[in-house]
Amino acid sequence: MMKDNRIQKIDLILDDLLSGIEYYTVMDTDSFFSTGSLSSKRELVFVDNIYKQIYNEYPDKYKRIFSIFHQNINSLFNFMNQKMDNNRHFNANESRELIEIISKINDLNFNLKKEGIEIIIENYYKKIIDVCNNFLSSSGGSRIPEELNKINIIKYEPIFFINNSSAMTTKQQAASIKLEFDNKYMQQQIEQMVESIEKHPSDAIGKAKELIESCCKAILTKNENIGDLDSLDINALIKKVKEKLKLESEHPSIKQIIGGLSGVALGIAQLRNAKGTGHGKNAVKFKEPSIIEARLSVDSAIALVHFFWNLNKEKTKI
Repeated sequence: MMKDNRIQKIDLILDDLLSGIEYYTVMDTDSFFSTGSLSSKRELVFVDNIYKQIYNEYPDKYKRIFSIFHQNINSLFNFMNQKMDNNRHFNANESRELIEIISKINDLNFNLKKEGIEIIIENYYKKIIDVCNNFLSSSGGSRIPEELNKINIIKYEPIFFINNSSAMTTKQQAASIKLEFDNKYMQQQIEQMVESIEKHPSDAIGKAKELIESCCKAILTKNENIGDLDSLDINALIKKVKEKLKLESEHPSIKQIIGGLSGVALGIAQLRNAKGTGHGKNAVKFKEPSIIEARLSVDSAIALVHFFWNLNKEKTKI
């Protein structure tokens, strides 16, 4: 019940903010001609599809809030850059608009922190916003300080992040490795694996094992005379990948970590055999794995694949 109350409160915070930023008020001139009196109406704010796409992996309400804030901040930063070429006077309306956006972000963070959620702003933009807080004025415009240089606009990657959600972290990590693979099948497998964590944990565990196997085979097939990879189990695949990437060290702690890579893969494989998909299960004795077990498997598989794949890329550059 406490979890439900927390979710309801978070939704209330997000919905309240969206009601104030997702629509804008305009004068309804049509009403003047039909009724003789002028009224107002609310219209949906237009958001460039680029901003929607870069927050596509986020939950819907966060996606809508972040894309609107990001677009508006960039618009104001662009205008500020133009004024730097002129008289360094940041107009009153734009000053108030930026002050209001910063205030809304701070209020959102203040309220969500009480629920264990923190909104993190990209470091470069955070520094710019901190500078803006020192010179922005709500009346008469604002003098842009000489020490503030033209702002580098961040348009094609997120500037807002959420630090609390393990689900969000998993999605962000999955999105990063998805970009590494140009194989459509593997990209679909990654998507299905992440989506299955809460809905079908056993499927997620099975796909976590398959992701590791697919990554190993993709790395190894670049070598000649590898033989039939399909006949190798996950332990043999990991061993061959470590040999190819020359993962070895005389340092006891490093050796332990390297050995742990095989342990992670083997553990996921064993959990998949016991609780995942891939083998027929006794319908009476079978117990569906927990979401925690599924997330542990998926997060571990993503971390392992991310490490192997990027190390392989570095090795092939040499």
